[in-house]
Amino acid sequence: MKEVLILSLCIFIIFNALAQKQDYNWISGGSIDSSNSKIGLYNINFNDNSIKILGITQKDSNQILMSNSNNVTYSHPNGELAFFSNGLRIYDWSFNTMLNGDTINPGYIWELSNNGKAGYNTERGICALPDPENQDRFNYIIHLGLDTSWSWLSYLYGNPLYFSKIDLFANGGLGKVIKKNIVLENGHFESIAAVRHANGRDWWLLIPELYFNKYHRFLVTPEGIIGPWIQEIGPNFAIDGGSFISGKFSSSGDKYVRGWVSEGKSVVFDFDRCNGLLSNDISIKYSPKLNIVENILSPSGKFLYLSTHSKKQLFQVDLANFSYPLVEIANSKNILCSGKEYSFTSFQYVPDGKIYIDGGLEKFCISVINEPDKKFPDCDVNVASIEIPFSNLSFPYFPNYRLGPLIGSGCDTLSTSTKIVEKIPKISIYPNPVSTTLSIELNNKLSHEKSFSLTIYQPSGKEIYKGEIPAFA
Repeated sequence: MKEVLILSLCIFIIFNALAQKQDYNWISGGSIDSSNSKIGLYNINFNDNSIKILGITQKDSNQILMSNSNNVTYSHPNGELAFFSNGLRIYDWSFNTMLNGDTINPGYIWELSNNGKAGYNTERGICALPDPENQDRFNYIIHLGLDTSWSWLSYLYGNPLYFSKIDLFANGGLGKVIKKNIVLENGHFESIAAVRHANGRDWWLLIPELYFNKYHRFLVTPEGIIGPWIQEIGPNFAIDGGSFISGKFSSSGDKYVRGWVSEGKSVVFDFDRCNGLLSNDISIKYSPKLNIVENILSPSGKFLYLSTHSKKQLFQVDLANFSYPLVEIANSKNILCSGKEYSFTSFQYVPDGKIYIDGGLEKFCISVINEPDKKFPDCDVNVASIEIPFSNLSFPYFPNYRLGPLIGSGCDTLSTSTKIVEKIPKISIYPNPVSTTLSIELNNKLSHEKSFSLTIYQPSGKEIYKGEIPAFA
């Protein structure tokens, strides 16, 4: 006999039987310095189905300063902190330098950054990914160095592209860097973006060339990192020494955006998670005088969000109808945070599907877009609504770790983890995608012998159902 569980949902679903909480800790801020009480480390923690802002003591902070543009935090799948990095060193969960974790991105800029006790300054130049061969134990850090022929400027290009590898179980569970600063490619690069392959196991890396419409891609596989392949598509950007806007994938993984400040332009592409190719570029133009500094797609890729820093504006663009693309959805003028006017700077997706917006240096607040896949005013923006204990220098960069295989794509032959197959044999889920009713069909042995947990996510990674499926007597 078979049992069928019926759930009524008006969304596209992904089934995932394992916890995927690699982005549930965000180490932010800077080290506590007796001469500046406004600087300190803190952790934005999303465990226990709640948001906690956890201050970190001076003893634990160990005089660590996170970068104003380049940091990463990684947690175990159960949500426990594993490690973090400011681009200079890799730190373990005890806030000490990990074994062999010193001198990441070596060279002139490393020395300059370290002497100033600052973090490394590559723009979104570091990313942590689980090793597809052993996702629980090994981890890749993909990171960009800075070209040593340039001065200390915010728009430095990345070079070379490195990877390092961590054994999380080594050194009594504190971890050890087992490969470090291995060069993948040399060139002039902008920021790193990562997204799951449609097979649900491997990872695509996409890194554009500075100024140009050339996109270098790599694939992280159980056999290692392969590539690069180079695709030339879309417009070039002005070669004027201006700052770029870091490239990002949507949470759903099928859109990619990149921009340029002085050009007054962001470009949105479709992305194929099977072959890693971009297509159907759409240019969103706006006045360079706005000084747009950041862009991010809504989780589904339906909307584009743009922020200014000096003019304190936040915009939404409806990508289905952008004849008049910029709709101002928030303005932070006259909104005070820590006694100063709040500003919009960097974006980052939150595990529950929201978007957090950083306020920049000496701003002790975070803004939130609560419903980013809805058109203004339903997107529900709360400016400077979350207080933080110290100034936020930058958010860590996270890809969507909960993005599963693209069912029906033709290259979805692998599950996100072989453990799913071991723990839940002979399970059928249909239809997928679903608009009204989802059926989960269990085989006789599984449905009668024991219960198990079921979590359902939107493609954005937002958890919308969690429950216990009982054994059937």
